[in-house]
Amino acid sequence: MEEPDVRAAALEVVTQIEEFEKPPEATPEVTAKEEAVQEAVRCPRCNYDITGQQTPVPSEEDRKEYVRCLLGRRTFVKNYPLFDGEVSVKFGALTSPEAIQMITILQEIETSSSIRQISKILRVKLLFYLRTLNNDVFEMTKSTTAEAALQEFETRFKGLGEDVPAMLTRVMFEFQNLLDSLPATGLDQNFWKGAGRS
Repeated sequence: MEEPDVRAAALEVVTQIEEFEKPPEATPEVTAKEEAVQEAVRCPRCNYDITGQQTPVPSEEDRKEYVRCLLGRRTFVKNYPLFDGEVSVKFGALTSPEAIQMITILQEIETSSSIRQISKILRVKLLFYLRTLNNDVFEMTKSTTAEAALQEFETRFKGLGEDVPAMLTRVMFEFQNLLDSLPATGLDQNFWKGAGRS
């Protein structure tokens, strides 16, 4: 009777153990996700992931209002009731001249990823998009330079804690994501039916 090859059998067992213990290979999706996490840019005040683009599905009322604004040649504005309606904030889309004005100001700010520069960018954007905070109605900024805009921001939020602009910035991100999704839904037939235009 032939004796079994112990060495070959042992080698096979070791190979099976190594295969079992080997970590699963990263899929392209996981790798891309990990890279996105590494490259995430966070708000310096509230640690919100600015790069985490989550496109919301517009509500029926948002879609109808968006169509009304398009037909009435008005900019889209949305009210956000916070703390069970105790606090109310309103954000508005920018007109083309306002967007150009904001971009011109933002171009003055260095395009680095330092916390200081990101903070300046968020302040300027909040200055342009925020229309009301409770009973305070804000006129569109007349600033044409980054320095003037940042000074206007300080004047507008003087006397409020640092937590208030941080909270408003998070709501602004939600509003901007909504603005991104509304035009896209206009290409969908269900959008027009939902907005009462069928």
